[in-house]
Parts: sequence; structure tokens; C-alpha cells
Amino acid sequence: MNTALSAPRTTQSRAVRTLSVAQIFSGLGNGSTLALGSILAVDLSGSEAWAGSVNTALHWEQQLPRFRCPSWPWPEGGASP
Repeated sequence: MNTALSAPRTTQSRAVRTLSVAQIFSGLGNGSTLALGSILAVDLSGSEAWAGSVNTALHWEQQLPRFRCPSWPWPEGGASP
């Protein structure tokens, strides 16, 4: 095999592996935040009605930059608020 071609493939393979592992840990972190946050919200408030507040807070936290910056790039076909 040509060593000139194997170096970029090795680098690409390592990058893909690293990004894949980072994506897995990111998903685990987000999932555990939802689960434990809901349990904590119920425990602190004493009411199960607050269990969904964590999901709402995470969703709005992702949307806030769009409200602060009107020139935010909207997805194709999406409407601005």
C-alpha cells in the first residue's frame, strides 16, 4: 500500500472514531440531564407537575439565541418567531 495514501486514511479514521465517541457521550449526557433533572424537579417541588419543566427548559435554552439575534440562520422552510 502506498504510504502517501495511508496517512490521510489513518487520520480520517481516527477523527471519525473520536467524533463518534464524542457524539455517544454527548447523547448520554443529554439523556441523563433529562432523567435526573426531572427526578430532581419532582423531589424539590413535591409535585409531579414539574417533571416536564426540565425538557421545556432544555428546549428553550436551545432556542434563545434565535430570539436574541434576528439574523440567526433559520432552517429551510422554517418561520421566524
